[in-house]
Amino acid sequence: MTKRQAPTLLPWLESNVLKVQKHTDIWAEVLKIVNCHCEERSNLNNYYWRQLPIEVDLAAMEIHQPLIAELLNTVLSPNNIETTETQFEKRFGLRYDEPLLRIRFLNKNEDIARPISAWKELDCENVFFITDKNVFLSFPELATSVAILWEHPSDILKETDIFNGKNLYFMSDITPKGFEQLSEMRSISLRGGTTKQPAQIHSFLMDKTTFDAFPQHHENIKISNPNAFLTHLDDEELAMYQFLISLNDKNGLLQRNISHAFLLKQVACL
Repeated sequence: MTKRQAPTLLPWLESNVLKVQKHTDIWAEVLKIVNCHCEERSNLNNYYWRQLPIEVDLAAMEIHQPLIAELLNTVLSPNNIETTETQFEKRFGLRYDEPLLRIRFLNKNEDIARPISAWKELDCENVFFITDKNVFLSFPELATSVAILWEHPSDILKETDIFNGKNLYFMSDITPKGFEQLSEMRSISLRGGTTKQPAQIHSFLMDKTTFDAFPQHHENIKISNPNAFLTHLDDEELAMYQFLISLNDKNGLLQRNISHAFLLKQVACL
């Protein structure tokens, strides 16, 4: 069957006889899926996994994706594989459930959520990544600026070009976790044509002045596995991070407890 339907798999099959024997009951379906990925290569981004145009119970076959991925890695050219991706759909060019990027245009009173690939460009100078929904909704108006409700893994920054050339700001809680998020955001390389560049992101209202302005709102924050030497913080941020993890209590300030008047004043200074 393999020789007739997918002869390029024969060397792999000869080296993996026991693995094939464990899957003889589904081998015909596996070959159909592999052949579909080869024949529909240019159209795959139009299909979710369960929409592939073959007569196979794709819901049942989902658990066999690791085996199918191994076969596709064998038969497909490296140019047809996103080699840095581990998620099956991203690696082999299928459609996938994209995260929605929610953006407030701070000078237009618009609040729009779209899949990240649907955002082709941002007509703005400043981008504020904000991790608290209440702060995102109440962030003050500001010309040529947008606010993004940031509820995503940092690596989705790599999936779009829209942040290139913008002034990027990150606002999170003044907690060890907040600074760990900031460091992770900066570790991501943004796409820029054929080149990549580290994300140049400024922290916003995550300093000692802001922390000291609201002692009444300091909270006890549980710290697990602190890293006192985060590599993507500047000296002032690293000192603040180390200060927070040195405290026995009252070691955090949530951004939603920063007063709106204080926020307005800081935004005006940008």
